Amino acid sequence: MLIKRKKQSSGLLFFFGAILFFLTLLLPAFRTFPVEKVFEDQAFAESTIQIISNLPFQERRKLLYSHYPSLHENLLLMALADKKLTRTEIKLMRLTSDNYPTFEITKEQAEWLLRIQSIPDMTIFFQESIPLECITEISIAEDMFMNHEIKVFQESEKSIPILMYHQIHETNFWITPTTFRKHLEEMYRSGFCLISLSDFFKGDFSSIPDGRKPILITFDDAFESQFTMTKDGKPADNCAVGIMEAFSREHPDFNCTAAFFPYLSIIPFGQVNQEELWLKKFKYLWDRGYDIGCHSYYHTFFEKISEKAIKEELDFFYNHLSYYFPDDYQKSFFIAYPYGSLPKNKQYIKYYEYKGNQMVGGFSAWGGLSPQIHHGDRFYIPRIQADADTLNEIDTWVSYTVESKTFILPKFYENRPQLVNLWVRKNNPESIGRYFYQYKVFD
Repeated sequence: MLIKRKKQSSGLLFFFGAILFFLTLLLPAFRTFPVEKVFEDQAFAESTIQIISNLPFQERRKLLYSHYPSLHENLLLMALADKKLTRTEIKLMRLTSDNYPTFEITKEQAEWLLRIQSIPDMTIFFQESIPLECITEISIAEDMFMNHEIKVFQESEKSIPILMYHQIHETNFWITPTTFRKHLEEMYRSGFCLISLSDFFKGDFSSIPDGRKPILITFDDAFESQFTMTKDGKPADNCAVGIMEAFSREHPDFNCTAAFFPYLSIIPFGQVNQEELWLKKFKYLWDRGYDIGCHSYYHTFFEKISEKAIKEELDFFYNHLSYYFPDDYQKSFFIAYPYGSLPKNKQYIKYYEYKGNQMVGGFSAWGGLSPQIHHGDRFYIPRIQADADTLNEIDTWVSYTVESKTFILPKFYENRPQLVNLWVRKNNPESIGRYFYQYKVFD
């Protein structure tokens, strides 16, 4: 009998213990939010507890107790500034709890979240999975949720041809103007389209029409035949710039751009008895979207000189350029190595600096097709030396073809390619979404 009673007692204890255990799991849903754990000011904590305790328990549970007390401290503090929570604030806190359950909300982010209440369609924002660290960068405006088309360019690991030209001259040694025109025709026929060096480094192929392939044209040494300027300030018909611009007028979908790598110990693009004309030419090129880079100052073999001498070469170049073009010279921080000769320390160019500006990348004088910039060494980018026979096998070049897809997104994505990138990767797994129409991003 005693043994039987002990068993009954043990069973009852187990039963009541189990009930007590489950009650402790459920009890948080009926408790008020322990604000005293969050706020040092006990008087404010008590008044806050009182306000929150007046909310229906479902609201308390959804808003507050389901998360660690410190997570929404700043948002709660600001929402309770008038000692009450409005319906909109309750909705806002529920939305933030659902979307950012494990993130601290800073004071700045809390202010932004409260400001977004002024937009009637604010709930749309929380359907977009915007990272918490990005929200304060988004300007709050009435039209921020309007539909907006954004064109996303697919990424590929295929290569891009970068051609290296020197003279465009009527000799057997150099490319003749007639041959250069044929090169452009062959590029166009084979589906290529010119891209600027700046866009190449940014990974922005938005200037390339769908179905075409990007190709870069570069010119070393700044010979007169590359850019001869007439008395009326226009490129001569038979120089490289004149030929490219005439060709682009006939074929607008081919674009018109190139990169020039001068060295400055001689007058770039020198025309006899017109020493100052190079200044007008540089300005002409920059104003029309061409690129100008560095080819050193004296055109010296880098591998044969010390790092100190290399620094002097580059400093001379940029000191000279910044004197004449204080507003434009910062755009010229990429280099074509003279003779394709790299410094002994191949990392030196990467860390070279002039007045806070660092090199974006560097080009060899050979090497074939270039990988896309973020798949290779951006300080040793190969080029193809352009001669009379260069483009005979252009159709065999396995080159990147631009493809794009249009998405309809809220307008606040318009100038934020990094957010588009996140959205596309999440919602359209087939698209890596690295390049964006009109909005430049390098990832």
